Amino acid sequence: MSRSRKLLLSIVVALAVAAVPAAASASPSAPPPDAPAGVHVLRKNPAPTVPSAPSGARRANTVNPYGEFYTINYDDYWFRTASLSGWQRYWWMGDGDCRNRNTHNAGSICYDLYSPSGVYSNTVRLGGIVFDSFCVGLNSNDTEEVFAKALGKDVVHIWQTGDDRRANAWSSWQSLGGLIADGHGVECPTYNSAPRYKPANGLLAFRVWGPDGMYHYKQQLTPHGNWQDHWS
Repeated sequence: MSRSRKLLLSIVVALAVAAVPAAASASPSAPPPDAPAGVHVLRKNPAPTVPSAPSGARRANTVNPYGEFYTINYDDYWFRTASLSGWQRYWWMGDGDCRNRNTHNAGSICYDLYSPSGVYSNTVRLGGIVFDSFCVGLNSNDTEEVFAKALGKDVVHIWQTGDDRRANAWSSWQSLGGLIADGHGVECPTYNSAPRYKPANGLLAFRVWGPDGMYHYKQQLTPHGNWQDHWS
């Protein structure tokens, strides 16, 4: 074969190879996070892009003192918090009267009490309508406290009253202020203490994602007591 033909053939082969699209590299799908002990499904609000941590704030992957943060969405499965003597509450977001699981991002907070012998109580509805997601904290005296997003996009909370931790005795909803971004709810820390999620210093805390693109935190002033007026 002449030199000119060889050159022409090599050019044709090179052009044919260049025309073949490269195979797309398959991006491995990240495995779902393992649910810590005592949690059926642990979900988080979509992780926003944070160029830098705001002053005084801690990221979700910070080990101390908060640990990771969780939130219970309208389509989550039951979330279990450990109560005294083996009693547990299963929390979920339901429709207006808690007869059915909710199918959108607004609904009522509902729970069932589960006895050590495996008996469910009647479903309890905490009243009001909340949005996007909520979370539950365990106070130093083993009472539970619920944090949610209200219609005005502020944080509201409700807590157990009385001495019987199994009783369905709750305060009224109270606002803790703040302004939560659309599509986000309230997130509670795990405090690195699964399954109880109880802070070592006894001070509950929570965080919200604000319209300014930052996390904002609030914490109790005293165990099972009042809350800070300011946000960090």
